[in-house]
Amino acid sequence: MEQPIKAVITGGTGFVGSHVVEEFLRNGMKVTCLLRLGRKDTSWLSGLPVEIAYASLTDSASLAPIVADADYVVHVAGTTKAVKNSDYRVGNVETTRALLQALDGSRALRKFCLVSSLTAAGPSPGPQPIDETAPPHPLTPYGISKRAAEDLCLAVAEKMPIVIVRPPAVFGPRDRDILHLFRSASFGVFPFTGPRDKELSLIHARDLAAALFQTTVHPETAGKTYFAANEQPYLMRDVVQNIGALMGKRVLTIPVPRWTAFGLSALSQLALRPFGKPAVLSFGKVIDLYEPRWTCDPGRMYREVGFRSQIPLKEGLRDTIEWYREHHWI
Repeated sequence: MEQPIKAVITGGTGFVGSHVVEEFLRNGMKVTCLLRLGRKDTSWLSGLPVEIAYASLTDSASLAPIVADADYVVHVAGTTKAVKNSDYRVGNVETTRALLQALDGSRALRKFCLVSSLTAAGPSPGPQPIDETAPPHPLTPYGISKRAAEDLCLAVAEKMPIVIVRPPAVFGPRDRDILHLFRSASFGVFPFTGPRDKELSLIHARDLAAALFQTTVHPETAGKTYFAANEQPYLMRDVVQNIGALMGKRVLTIPVPRWTAFGLSALSQLALRPFGKPAVLSFGKVIDLYEPRWTCDPGRMYREVGFRSQIPLKEGLRDTIEWYREHHWI
């Protein structure tokens, strides 16, 4: 009897990870969700036919038996907010190192997919979106840690089938990171950071999940890096106005000076540090917000993998708003 194809996915309880789990299941995979020790909230996995395994994500010895027979490993888990900069290294670099060590010598592995980030490459220096040939220049501790995780993968790419996928900003149901944007628009006021003509690339979470599946199982992607995004970037002000229109609001955008944002970030971090909680508006986040262009060219993925984003911006925003309302997040 033929054994089912097994995929091990880290971060399956999170926003992006839960969509990735659903996509692999839709495509007939046997899915194991590899979770950090102590992770309690598995609500997004409720009712799904998945196996759940717990381990220290920085301990290769505890990871080895879980990934030993995996055909595919998709490393979604990571640290996006942190109290200390060293936390980014632990959550993004050391977890990747441990997984690669656990997979060393595996005869079952067909592909290891690292879910990186556009921040590992850095913002676009000019009007053209960057592609995979652009020299990386990450700006923040988060971006630097994601780039370091990429370097670990590239160092073993000759002996292990590895692919790296860099998404830009991701939106969709279950997302909390840009929930504030929708909440602000629902009140008809949006604090605008950065230049008026700020551009960004986006992708809906379900499109990203499809991109990750297709890139991971494709036989010709090993050793390569891909951007996964909608084909065209967007003006931030247009995104905000689209959200407002879908919510029946006319949104007033109020420019926020950079020094104000840095001041709010400092106050937020000071207030939360005694509780061991990371601030949403960190210094690194402020640096990101005031860059004029976070744009990438997904052409390589479109050409080589055959992936095409299926969810237009307005449809994706409407889908997200409806989910937020249904779950009383806005």
